[in-house]
Amino acid sequence: MTYSRRTVLAGIGMAALAGCTGEGVSPAGSSSGGSGSNEIAATVEGETIQIEVLPDTVESVSVIDPEGRLWTERPVPAGVTRVDVGLDERYTPGEFRIVGASGGATVAETRLEIMPDLRIVEFDVGRNQPERMPEGLGSVRDIESLVSVENRGTGPEYVRRLLFNGDVPYPTTRIESASDRTTGIFGETEPVLIASGETITLFSSTIPFSLAASRTIDCESEFSGTAIVSLIPSVGAESLTTEFPVLYRPSTDADECDVTIEVG
Repeated sequence: MTYSRRTVLAGIGMAALAGCTGEGVSPAGSSSGGSGSNEIAATVEGETIQIEVLPDTVESVSVIDPEGRLWTERPVPAGVTRVDVGLDERYTPGEFRIVGASGGATVAETRLEIMPDLRIVEFDVGRNQPERMPEGLGSVRDIESLVSVENRGTGPEYVRRLLFNGDVPYPTTRIESASDRTTGIFGETEPVLIASGETITLFSSTIPFSLAASRTIDCESEFSGTAIVSLIPSVGAESLTTEFPVLYRPSTDADECDVTIEVG
């Protein structure tokens, strides 16, 4: 299932405009409450911070990352009510400050949490899902795998590498070196974007279920174990590793295995 990419994180201005009394007017999509003005609000859409301001209230907006560094500063021409700021795989996750200024002084501010949270929600071998495997995999479709990943966080993530270890016939230890640029993802040579609220399916390109390449699993008898799937992200500091119980049974095809993977 693919969810909407939009994660709304509207904020409240923290400094009232000089001489302004009463409650401020919220830009579309923002939330208001408490003290201060509502001249600025922000949301995340895909890999873009969308900043909304009331007309002619600020002359520039600055985006400050969680470590206090200026990510970018953008002018706000007269009459403009929206400014887009791009993110990329170099951003630091956490709470960002969005600051609106006029005449060299801060007149509005909001805070925006941008934090990805990946979960592996599906894992299977190609032989069990032939109708879903890309035609481009050709004769190795049956021994590749599919992995569905959901981003439950509030910011985008970029998956650099897909790895398989544990009780799989052909682990991907050969591409785990930091100097290896192989993604292990079919059709992808660059990190794969997973936006907030999005679920995508990745397909392997490393034949993890190849019995011909295996030194440990021959499928001559029933065997149960644990397959380990790992995603190496660009933004998150650590890899995401999930273990799946796997059962191998001899197949009627001497060159194949019946593989059952249990997804909780």
